[in-house]
Amino acid sequence: MLDRRFDLGVTDRDPRHPRIDAERMGQEGLCLVMPAGSPGPVPFSDLEALGLIDHPDCHHYAGDLLALNLSDDFDGADRLRVRRRVNQICQVTAPVAQGVGYTLLPRRGLAAFADTNRLRNAALPDRRHHERWSIMPHGHPLSAGWTVSKHRSARLAPTWNYRMDQSYHIIA
Repeated sequence: MLDRRFDLGVTDRDPRHPRIDAERMGQEGLCLVMPAGSPGPVPFSDLEALGLIDHPDCHHYAGDLLALNLSDDFDGADRLRVRRRVNQICQVTAPVAQGVGYTLLPRRGLAAFADTNRLRNAALPDRRHHERWSIMPHGHPLSAGWTVSKHRSARLAPTWNYRMDQSYHIIA
């Protein structure tokens, strides 16, 4: 963003930088994503038996969500049994839908999967949310297309916590 290679981005915090304009869009819930047929509530031993479908942000999400809800058994994200690693967020839910493991994603990652009836957002006693901020280079006017995308994203942001029946396309 600072070297102006990107016109618009979405991040989980205000960068508080003089060359970046930031606007809070809302917050988004984190989800423990399980195969649809898995029972609930979910004890930590069941998660370990199933195995984690890991992705680049997964350990960060595990540190937030699992530590909050399974603190008696959770010893840190680095100790989770990884079943498979996926480098692209859009491909993380496919092995979960096949019953290969579980993962942790923001709600939009779960909602964007085409076959959501093969996934389950496991109910946890305590929810965890991450903020969403739109960012752009300071003083850089957006084209009409980017302006429309930014406003659509901002309109959808309040629903990220509660709605699973709609796909959210955020341009980052």
